[in-house]
Amino acid sequence: TAGGNYSLYFYFFKGAYSRLWKSGEFRFYVAMTIIATTVIMFNIWRSSYHSLIDSFRYSLFQVTSIMTTTGYATADYERWAPLAQVVLIILMFFGGMIGSTGGGIKQVRILLTIKQGYREIYQLIHPRAITTVKLDNKFLNKEILGSIWGMVFLFLGVCTVAIIGMAATGEDIVTSTTTVISAMCNVGPALGSAGPGDNYAGIPITGKWILIFCMLTGRLEVYTVLILFVPHFWKK
Repeated sequence: TAGGNYSLYFYFFKGAYSRLWKSGEFRFYVAMTIIATTVIMFNIWRSSYHSLIDSFRYSLFQVTSIMTTTGYATADYERWAPLAQVVLIILMFFGGMIGSTGGGIKQVRILLTIKQGYREIYQLIHPRAITTVKLDNKFLNKEILGSIWGMVFLFLGVCTVAIIGMAATGEDIVTSTTTVISAMCNVGPALGSAGPGDNYAGIPITGKWILIFCMLTGRLEVYTVLILFVPHFWKK
């Protein structure tokens, strides 16, 4: 629930039930949850849990917790197979839907980035074709798509710089990478020395300041924070 768009919930409780499923972002959100849960479930079955039901229960809870950026953990997923851990890290970027309490890049931005990427590839194959990107039967102009591409690029750019900064404090590559992603996406637990069975107490003070900046940047949206570092903003 925390990862869903609350305006859709409003319409749902008002009786407009079909509006929920008509949302392309909601369908994408549900699809990602099902796909990720299925992949992790079969990946940790037998290797971590002998029961398929237990594998399903733990994988569904952890996928939901990560995507909604709730940060709870009912299992030490650092002991899971590498594929399951990679899927969880990717889900941190996805986050919740627009209009939710979740963090991350947001589902609709990921969806539109994929659609725009497909459009660019299609345009290379058919250079004379006139193609557009649609969401919920609405055409999106280049300004909106450009803003999304810019936001995703800056988000990943801040992550890259922060990971380098964390590595400079002496943290290992797993801890440096996953703590930055977790902080930027406002998830909570990461991997390495800040995994679900550990905490951030052992992170150096410089590293903690880096993660604080990442947390604020991810929570307040990248544009809102980075614009403060543009000199022209203060001149106006």
